[in-house]
Amino acid sequence: MRTHPSDALLTTWRADPVTLVVLVAATISYALGIRRAARHCVVWPRRRTVLFFALGLGSYAVVELGFLGAWSAQLRWAFTARIALLLLAVPALIALGKPVELARAGMGEAGRDRLDGVLSGRTARILGNAMLWFIAEAADVPVLLLRWARRDCAEAADLDALTDAEHDALVQAHLRGARAGSDAAR
Repeated sequence: MRTHPSDALLTTWRADPVTLVVLVAATISYALGIRRAARHCVVWPRRRTVLFFALGLGSYAVVELGFLGAWSAQLRWAFTARIALLLLAVPALIALGKPVELARAGMGEAGRDRLDGVLSGRTARILGNAMLWFIAEAADVPVLLLRWARRDCAEAADLDALTDAEHDALVQAHLRGARAGSDAAR
Protein backbone atom coordinates (compact mmCIF):
# COMPACT_ATOMS: atom_id res chain seq x y z
CA MET A 1 0.00 0.00 0.00
CA ARG A 2 1.41 3.37 -1.01
CA THR A 3 1.26 6.21 1.49
CA HIS A 4 0.37 9.75 0.53
CA PRO A 5 3.47 11.98 0.00
CA SER A 6 2.28 14.37 2.72
CA ASP A 7 2.61 11.52 5.22
CA ALA A 8 6.37 11.82 4.76
CA LEU A 9 6.22 15.16 6.60
CA LEU A 10 5.01 13.40 9.74
CA THR A 11 6.77 10.05 9.45
CA THR A 12 10.29 10.99 8.32
CA TRP A 13 12.76 11.26 11.18
CA ARG A 14 16.51 11.02 11.62
CA ALA A 15 18.79 10.50 14.59
CA ASP A 16 21.31 13.33 14.80
CA PRO A 17 23.77 12.98 17.71
CA VAL A 18 24.64 16.70 17.84
CA THR A 19 20.98 17.70 18.08
CA LEU A 20 20.34 15.09 20.75
CA VAL A 21 23.30 16.36 22.80
CA VAL A 22 22.03 19.95 22.49
CA LEU A 23 18.54 18.87 23.59
CA VAL A 24 19.85 16.94 26.58
CA ALA A 25 22.19 19.78 27.61
CA ALA A 26 19.40 22.37 27.33
CA THR A 27 17.01 20.16 29.30
CA ILE A 28 19.52 19.58 32.10
CA SER A 29 20.51 23.26 32.21
CA TYR A 30 16.92 24.45 32.42
CA ALA A 31 16.05 21.86 35.09
CA LEU A 32 19.10 22.85 37.13
CA GLY A 33 18.10 26.49 36.71
CA ILE A 34 14.66 25.76 38.18
CA ARG A 35 16.31 23.95 41.08
CA ARG A 36 18.75 26.82 41.74
CA ALA A 37 15.92 29.35 41.54
CA ALA A 38 14.00 27.33 44.15
CA ARG A 39 17.05 27.49 46.43
CA HIS A 40 16.84 31.29 46.17
CA CYS A 41 13.13 31.12 47.11
CA VAL A 42 11.94 31.83 43.56
CA VAL A 43 8.99 29.76 42.39
CA TRP A 44 9.45 29.37 38.64
CA PRO A 45 6.12 29.45 36.76
CA ARG A 46 5.11 26.09 35.29
CA ARG A 47 3.73 27.87 32.24
CA ARG A 48 7.21 29.08 31.29
CA THR A 49 8.64 25.60 31.78
CA VAL A 50 5.98 24.07 29.55
CA LEU A 51 6.55 26.77 26.92
CA PHE A 52 10.32 26.20 27.00
CA PHE A 53 10.08 22.44 26.61
CA ALA A 54 7.00 22.04 24.40
CA LEU A 55 7.36 24.98 22.05
CA GLY A 56 11.04 25.87 22.37
CA LEU A 57 12.92 22.59 22.51
CA GLY A 58 10.03 20.77 20.85
CA SER A 59 10.19 23.00 17.77
CA TYR A 60 13.98 22.63 17.66
CA ALA A 61 13.66 18.84 17.80
CA VAL A 62 10.99 18.72 15.09
CA VAL A 63 12.97 21.00 12.76
CA GLU A 64 16.31 19.23 13.26
CA LEU A 65 15.20 15.62 13.64
CA GLY A 66 12.07 15.61 11.47
CA PHE A 67 11.46 15.88 7.74
CA LEU A 68 13.32 19.18 7.28
CA GLY A 69 16.44 17.90 9.01
CA ALA A 70 16.33 14.55 7.25
CA TRP A 71 15.88 15.98 3.76
CA SER A 72 17.67 19.35 3.93
CA ALA A 73 20.77 17.94 2.22
CA GLN A 74 18.72 16.73 -0.75
CA LEU A 75 15.93 19.33 -1.05
CA ARG A 76 16.76 23.01 -1.30
CA TRP A 77 13.35 24.11 -0.07
CA ALA A 78 13.70 21.85 2.99
CA PHE A 79 17.14 23.34 3.68
CA THR A 80 15.82 26.89 3.29
CA ALA A 81 12.78 26.24 5.48
CA ARG A 82 14.96 24.58 8.14
CA ILE A 83 17.41 27.48 8.28
CA ALA A 84 14.61 30.07 8.33
CA LEU A 85 12.88 28.28 11.20
CA LEU A 86 16.13 27.85 13.14
CA LEU A 87 16.95 31.55 12.74
CA LEU A 88 13.50 33.05 13.26
CA ALA A 89 10.95 30.80 14.92
CA VAL A 90 12.91 28.48 17.22
CA PRO A 91 14.75 31.25 19.14
CA ALA A 92 11.48 33.13 19.66
CA LEU A 93 9.79 29.99 20.96
CA ILE A 94 12.72 29.18 23.25
CA ALA A 95 12.58 32.75 24.57
CA LEU A 96 9.01 32.13 25.77
CA GLY A 97 10.54 30.04 28.56
CA LYS A 98 12.67 33.04 29.64
CA PRO A 99 15.93 31.09 30.12
CA VAL A 100 18.02 34.20 30.85
CA GLU A 101 15.54 35.33 33.50
CA LEU A 102 15.68 31.83 34.97
CA ALA A 103 19.48 32.00 35.08
CA ARG A 104 19.26 35.36 36.88
CA ALA A 105 16.73 33.92 39.36
CA GLY A 106 19.16 31.12 40.24
CA MET A 107 22.14 33.43 40.86
CA GLY A 108 23.23 35.38 43.84
CA GLU A 109 23.67 39.16 43.73
CA ALA A 110 27.26 38.97 42.45
CA GLY A 111 26.30 36.51 39.70
CA ARG A 112 23.42 38.73 38.56
CA ASP A 113 25.73 41.73 38.43
CA ARG A 114 28.25 39.80 36.29
CA LEU A 115 25.50 38.55 33.97
CA ASP A 116 24.04 42.05 33.64
CA GLY A 117 27.52 43.37 32.84
CA VAL A 118 28.02 40.79 30.10
CA LEU A 119 24.55 41.37 28.62
CA SER A 120 24.96 45.14 28.59
CA GLY A 121 28.50 44.99 27.19
CA ARG A 122 29.63 45.83 23.70
CA THR A 123 30.06 42.20 22.60
CA ALA A 124 26.45 41.33 23.45
CA ARG A 125 25.20 44.46 21.68
CA ILE A 126 27.16 43.56 18.52
CA LEU A 127 26.16 39.88 18.52
CA GLY A 128 22.57 40.79 19.34
CA ASN A 129 22.30 43.16 16.39
CA ALA A 130 19.96 41.68 13.78
CA MET A 131 21.78 43.53 11.00
CA LEU A 132 24.99 41.59 11.73
CA TRP A 133 23.21 38.28 11.21
CA PHE A 134 21.52 39.56 8.04
CA ILE A 135 24.94 40.53 6.61
CA ALA A 136 26.37 37.12 7.62
CA GLU A 137 23.50 35.32 5.87
CA ALA A 138 23.80 37.52 2.78
CA ALA A 139 27.52 36.78 2.61
CA ASP A 140 26.79 33.05 2.82
CA VAL A 141 24.40 33.01 -0.17
CA PRO A 142 27.12 32.94 -2.88
CA VAL A 143 28.81 30.03 -1.09
CA LEU A 144 25.55 28.08 -1.03
CA LEU A 145 24.84 28.83 -4.68
CA LEU A 146 28.32 27.68 -5.68
CA ARG A 147 27.96 24.48 -3.66
CA TRP A 148 24.56 23.76 -5.21
CA ALA A 149 25.85 24.49 -8.73
CA ARG A 150 28.74 22.04 -8.22
CA ARG A 151 26.37 19.38 -6.90
CA ASP A 152 24.02 19.92 -9.87
CA CYS A 153 26.93 19.50 -12.31
CA ALA A 154 28.06 16.32 -10.56
CA GLU A 155 24.51 14.92 -10.53
CA ALA A 156 24.06 15.78 -14.21
CA ALA A 157 27.32 13.98 -15.08
CA ASP A 158 26.16 10.96 -13.07
CA LEU A 159 22.80 10.92 -14.87
CA ASP A 160 24.49 11.16 -18.27
CA ALA A 161 26.45 8.00 -17.45
CA LEU A 162 23.25 5.99 -16.80
CA THR A 163 21.84 3.60 -19.35
CA ASP A 164 18.21 4.07 -20.40
CA ALA A 165 17.15 1.11 -18.27
CA GLU A 166 18.95 2.49 -15.18
CA HIS A 167 17.40 5.91 -15.77
CA ASP A 168 13.90 4.41 -16.07
CA ALA A 169 14.41 2.40 -12.87
CA LEU A 170 15.57 5.54 -11.04
CA VAL A 171 12.54 7.52 -12.24
CA GLN A 172 10.16 4.71 -11.24
CA ALA A 173 11.75 4.48 -7.78
CA HIS A 174 11.37 8.25 -7.39
CA LEU A 175 7.71 8.08 -8.39
CA ARG A 176 7.17 5.36 -5.78
CA GLY A 177 8.62 7.68 -3.17
CA ALA A 178 11.80 5.71 -2.61
CA ARG A 179 14.67 7.77 -1.23
CA ALA A 180 17.92 7.96 -3.18
CA GLY A 181 20.45 5.45 -1.89
CA SER A 182 17.83 3.17 -0.31
CA ASP A 183 17.36 -0.44 -1.38
CA ALA A 184 13.97 0.36 -2.93
CA ALA A 185 15.59 2.91 -5.26
CA ARG A 186 17.96 0.33 -6.74
